[in-house]
Amino acid sequence: MEIIGLILAILVPFGIAIWTIRSSAKDTAQQIAALEESTRKQVESIKELAKVQISVTRIQLYKELSDARHHFLLANKKKGDALEREHSRLMFGYVNEDIVYKEQERQEKKNNIAYEQEFYSQQTKRITDSLKKLEEVEKLLQK
Repeated sequence: MEIIGLILAILVPFGIAIWTIRSSAKDTAQQIAALEESTRKQVESIKELAKVQISVTRIQLYKELSDARHHFLLANKKKGDALEREHSRLMFGYVNEDIVYKEQERQEKKNNIAYEQEFYSQQTKRITDSLKKLEEVEKLLQK
C-alpha cells in the first residue's frame, strides 16, 4: 500500500502539470486567435480610414490644381495684354523699338509675369504628380 501511495504521490503532480499545460495551451491558442482577429479588424479599419483620407486629399489637390491652372492662365493673359499694347504702340508709331523693348522689360519685371508663369506651371506639375502617387497608393489599398 505504501508503494501505491508513493506512485500516486508522484503521478498526481504529473497529472496536474499535464492538465495545466494543456489548458494553458488552449487558452494561449484562443488568445492568439483573438489577437489575430483584432489585428485584422484594425488593419481593415486603417485601410478604410486611409481610403477616406485619400478621397479628401484628392478633392483638395483637384481644387489646388484648378487654382494653379487659373493663375497660370491669368499670367499668360497679362503677358498677352502687355505684348498687344506694345504691338499697338509699334503699329501706330507712337514709340520706337528700343523704347518699347525697355518698357516691356520694365513691365514684365513689375508684374513678374515670367515668374508667375513658371511658378504656376511647376505647381500644376507637382500637383499632377501628387495625384498620380495618390492613385498608386489607392490601388495598393485595394489589394
